[in-house]
Amino acid sequence: MEQAVVTSDNDGLVTSLNERPLEPISTTGESVGKSLRQLTDRVDFISFRAEAESHAGHSLVKEHSIMKGSGHLCLRTFCQPLRDADGRTIGNVFQLRDVTADRHLQDRAGRMERFMGLGSLAVGLHHEIKNPLAAVSLHVQLVEESLAGQALPDDVPEMLAIVKAEMKRIEHVLENLRDYASAERLHLVKMPLTDLLVRQVDLMRPLAEAAKVNLQLCVGDDLTEPITFDATRVEQIVHNLMVNAIEAMPDGGELTIHVMPVRGEDADGVLLKFADTGPVIPESIRSHVFDAYFTTKGGGTGMGLALSDKVARLHGGRLGLTVVDDGTTFELFLPIRPSELPARHVS
Repeated sequence: MEQAVVTSDNDGLVTSLNERPLEPISTTGESVGKSLRQLTDRVDFISFRAEAESHAGHSLVKEHSIMKGSGHLCLRTFCQPLRDADGRTIGNVFQLRDVTADRHLQDRAGRMERFMGLGSLAVGLHHEIKNPLAAVSLHVQLVEESLAGQALPDDVPEMLAIVKAEMKRIEHVLENLRDYASAERLHLVKMPLTDLLVRQVDLMRPLAEAAKVNLQLCVGDDLTEPITFDATRVEQIVHNLMVNAIEAMPDGGELTIHVMPVRGEDADGVLLKFADTGPVIPESIRSHVFDAYFTTKGGGTGMGLALSDKVARLHGGRLGLTVVDDGTTFELFLPIRPSELPARHVS
């Protein structure tokens, strides 16, 4: 069976289980006859059982997040009464299923749906705002020229400067919208990914040193061969992730970039891990970090990670987030074979 099944008696002692699917929660060898409390320290079966009993005999479904290596697993757990042929309750049945992949797919599907709607909106807004903004900019310039050489109150130049600054800010927002809406076609080149990474690390090292951040690049074996990707856009992703990590450690820390080959069931590729030792991202906002215009920075636009995620998906890859006690890791996966990229993106 794909899911784990554990049965217990009314005293909370394990009466049966299938061992192999229980590997994620680290059960020990001979578990039959032991208390549910001794089965594992990753899922509190005793509290779960008590909560299920309070539901008047109905099954209870909960999800538990547990650590496995450097990542998290999402276990969907069921608890329901176990009855004999006469209908008497003789214990409980627990079922556990790893739904981590399902949750990731749901998150990515939701993200793609939001991006599709925002892309259409971006095109319309850029068109509708750009022309009036150009007209306003021209008239502000004409006003400045007509007032040149005249004695003006002190606050007039200041007000004009504010108008020009705010127009620049609107132009910057429009440029972000344009970049997002235009990120539909990739300009693919074939080159070693390590060349791009070394260049970006050398570029960012002075910024990291100024912030007292120790920057390290750890490249695995078999990564010297060229791969096909959009070098400009991938470099934007790498740059953005490095800047975000450095800014997340105002008191200094460690930023380590691990690069390793990946052999998977769906695709072979390259995995880049950007691991920092800064404060962890609160759980309440983790599901929103890739949303457009979501930002926790005072001067941020909230488009950096949204655009990075879109570019990763256009490559047939993915951009994800893992949070552990000692920091945050962003993971970028890129497929290594051009045949795994959508044909319409190849140029």
